[in-house]
Amino acid sequence: MTTKIRAAEVAEELEGAFPPAGGAEDQWLARTLFQLLAKGEPVDDARLAGAVGQSAEEVSATLAGPAFAPLLYRDDDARIIGFSGLGLPELGESVHHLHVDGRELYAWCAGDALFLPAALEREVRVESRSPLTGERISLTVSPEGYRDIDPPEAVMSMLTPEEVAARTSRGEDVITSLCHFLFFFTSEESAREWTTEHPGTVTFPIEEGFELGRHWIAHKWGIEGA
Repeated sequence: MTTKIRAAEVAEELEGAFPPAGGAEDQWLARTLFQLLAKGEPVDDARLAGAVGQSAEEVSATLAGPAFAPLLYRDDDARIIGFSGLGLPELGESVHHLHVDGRELYAWCAGDALFLPAALEREVRVESRSPLTGERISLTVSPEGYRDIDPPEAVMSMLTPEEVAARTSRGEDVITSLCHFLFFFTSEESAREWTTEHPGTVTFPIEEGFELGRHWIAHKWGIEGA
């Protein structure tokens, strides 16, 4: 399905479903967690607490709250291995590979790959594959924008605002209910073939995906793009 949906329409539903960080301390906690995960190793609460100058108990309580908990994944040792779109290999590989300072990390979905560079405060090379054909799509994304899209005709899929509202209202796991429907495709024709088979999804320009990411990261964690 092709649509004229705009980034702001999807952002409105996401913002209504996911409360923002509670203030400057929570925003700093989120920024620091992004930076620690970008080093490619699981993060325990004590290490995160030391980095932000809080007690482990305070940090654990914040992470268990409604702003953080739905977007946090831990391993069997209670270490953080995934947060707000960023995943370590321990969480499970996705088709969205992020090359960050010589390390390979993962985005949960195509949309995450477009806003994570702002959260990481650095340029990221993104390599993904079409869920329909397996063909490769790559681009370089920075906090300021994106470039070097290959192929140039690439687009992405997106859930409609109505579908986002319905899925978030059910309180389901974020990765399986939302992220598993946002992919890159080599062309609009290819994307349209996939979205036709997946009700509630539409083709979406990467430009709109990047704008949606800017809305989301500013709302959720107070991170403004350049």
